[in-house]
Amino acid sequence: MQTEYWDQIADDKVFSHPLNLDVFRSFVGVMERIVDWGCGYGRTLAELRGAGFANLLGLDASARMIARARRENPRLEFRQSTGLVMGEPAGSVDAVILFAVLTCIPDDDDQVRLLAECQRVLRPGGLLYVSDLYLNSDARNVARYDRFENQFGVRGVFQLEDGGIMRHHDEHWIRGLFAAFERLNHEEFTVRTMNNNSSRAFQYFGRKNSDQ
Repeated sequence: MQTEYWDQIADDKVFSHPLNLDVFRSFVGVMERIVDWGCGYGRTLAELRGAGFANLLGLDASARMIARARRENPRLEFRQSTGLVMGEPAGSVDAVILFAVLTCIPDDDDQVRLLAECQRVLRPGGLLYVSDLYLNSDARNVARYDRFENQFGVRGVFQLEDGGIMRHHDEHWIRGLFAAFERLNHEEFTVRTMNNNSSRAFQYFGRKNSDQ
């Protein structure tokens, strides 16, 4: 989970994946249980609270991210998570939010385990809301994909100058990763990363099947 890396940069970074409140509201009620896994310093939950959502929990593996979240949002609930385990009872959550979380989990198997954990905690019909990064075609990104592909074994995984290991995603991989969910909405856009670079991005809303 690169917790040492995220602890080191916890007070310095600004995240910018936008929250699509209009679409989110169409699927989730204001009193339903929402877990923001990989919540960072809590900005998404703060926006949800400002929009009237009341049953919110933020989870992050980084102790310093959680400390920052609590300082900046003292009225919200935050908890440090352990690995890829959310610690919520099975079927107890109405919506799980993963904003720029997959990009921080470079390994295929770990991403599959994370999605399985989302399925476990979501109730039947519960919502998965993901915002993350696609592969880019600009020279800077292509050069680092080429540089690190042999080292990490997956095209799109690369190491930042400050030591963090990140991943940009092949669209086919993302479709397969979400195959167990019913797709409700999918949009592509451009986002500024935490290092203020432009990247292709996507937002996905999916529903856990009612028979799972």
